[in-house]
Amino acid sequence: YSVTVKDRGSKILVLAIHGGIEPETAEIADSIAGDDGNEYVFRALETYRGDFSDLHVTASRFDDPRALGLARKSAVCVSIHGFREKESEKACLGGRNRRLLARTESVLKKAFPEIEVRTKCEKIDGTDRKHVANRCRKGGIQIELSKKFRDRLRDHAEDLRKFSKTVRAAAG
Repeated sequence: YSVTVKDRGSKILVLAIHGGIEPETAEIADSIAGDDGNEYVFRALETYRGDFSDLHVTASRFDDPRALGLARKSAVCVSIHGFREKESEKACLGGRNRRLLARTESVLKKAFPEIEVRTKCEKIDGTDRKHVANRCRKGGIQIELSKKFRDRLRDHAEDLRKFSKTVRAAAG
C-alpha cells in the first residue's frame, strides 16, 4: 500500500482510507481536494498479492496518526467511500456534521438529479464519534458512492469535475 498526505493549510480535509480496496475512491478524493485542499489517501496497490479485505480497516477503527493529525488541523472532513451497488447510481451520505450533510445532499441532488442521493442508509451512516471523518474540528461527512456511479466518474472526466466542484463547494 501507499499513503499520500498533503497538508496545504486548508480548512477542508478530503480522505480516501480505502483507496484501491474500493475502486476509484482515491482518484475521486484527489479530484475533490484539488490543488489546495488537505488530503489523506490510503491506497492498496495492484501488486499486492493478498486479499484486499485484510487491508480494509473500518473508518471507526482507522487510526493512522498522520490522518488523525491532519483531521485535528482541519475544520471539516469529507471522507470518500464505495459500496458494491452495480445496478444503479447512488450516493449515501452520513456523518456528524448535520449542516454539511444537508448542504451536500442539496447540492448533489441539484447537480445530479438522475442519481439517488440519500442520508438514511442502513449500516453506513458514518455517525460514530471515532469515525475518522468525524475527527475534524467541526466534524465531517462520509460519502458512500455506488460502484456504478464511481465507474461513471472514472469514465467521464466532466462528471468527475462537476462532482468534485459540487462537493467542494458544499464543504467550503
